[in-house]
Amino acid sequence: MSFSEGDLRTFIHVGKHWVKRGDLVSLREAFGQLETQDIDMPTLFHRIYLHACLKKQTDIAEWMETTLFPTLCPIQQIGLRHIFPYGHRLLKK
Repeated sequence: MSFSEGDLRTFIHVGKHWVKRGDLVSLREAFGQLETQDIDMPTLFHRIYLHACLKKQTDIAEWMETTLFPTLCPIQQIGLRHIFPYGHRLLKK
């Protein structure tokens, strides 16, 4: 099964809701199910990670940076590295 653009938007919306609630368990389960799916992971990671930083959800941001980020392919990692300094700055404000 592959995700369409609408599904990506829906997942981002639901993921942001989980971030607001601080629901790391639901995020872990959802990202675990997405590993076998054809979805734009860099966009999804970018949006959810920065939202977690903006909402001061340090546990979620840390999990995404230390556990989820290394599972991405090296090219995706290179493309996403620039968001971490900004995310750290948002967490400190």
